[in-house]
Amino acid sequence: MSETVKEILHDEIEEMVIDTKENTDSITWKDGTRIVELLSLALNNCKTLHGPAESAQQANFFQAIIEMYMAAYETYTGAMMTLVFYLLKYPDVQKKCREEIQWVCREKQTITIEDRDKLRYVESTIKEVLRIAKPVVLAVYRTNPREIKVEKYTIPAKSIILFDLNDPQIDPKLWDHPNEFDPVRWTKPQKNGYLPFGIGPRRCVGAPTAELSLFFMITNILKKFELIPEDERNLPVEREWTGISLFPKPFKICMKPLE
Repeated sequence: MSETVKEILHDEIEEMVIDTKENTDSITWKDGTRIVELLSLALNNCKTLHGPAESAQQANFFQAIIEMYMAAYETYTGAMMTLVFYLLKYPDVQKKCREEIQWVCREKQTITIEDRDKLRYVESTIKEVLRIAKPVVLAVYRTNPREIKVEKYTIPAKSIILFDLNDPQIDPKLWDHPNEFDPVRWTKPQKNGYLPFGIGPRRCVGAPTAELSLFFMITNILKKFELIPEDERNLPVEREWTGISLFPKPFKICMKPLE
């Protein structure tokens, strides 16, 4: 990341910190659930430290937020590009998504969160893209403090462990015809092989936001536009590894306004 970008992000984060310090009220939903911003929790943690420890904590705090911004941007962009790519590659799926959107949301200009549970085929399509296309292949690495055994394998203490998110999502023991792109498979319960954001307590904290953002973006686009490849015979086959995400090779599309 360039120093200029870091400086811009640092200034933006500093404004957020000042605003959060001045407005520390939590959000309370209608059901009584109390929500406290992650930023507020981190700032309260900083208050317990003084001197060099406080400065070091604040430096780590700013760097962690910058890394979260960059990781979220790259993974979400990769997922969104991949979703558009599959809608170009499978125009029948795109058409079904649009038909569902137009039927369910025919009297609305903008799709909102209230529509999400009603747009089952769209949700199934997003899940199927995240399953088969695997925008994120590897989970964040972990280390084990002591030696452990997994079946017939012994993993020495303090090893670096990378979890492959790919294999479970195309494992024929878990999926019927795993290499086929089939959104309809999600109309019935699936086994525990869907891991686009990891699993357990270390699952990506941004998963709900990413899924919701993909839903909002693609539904509001498809409600107003038809996505057409510039050249349907030359859609890219290969993808580029950026270090975090798999991106489709660059491709051009036309967004045709619907009448």
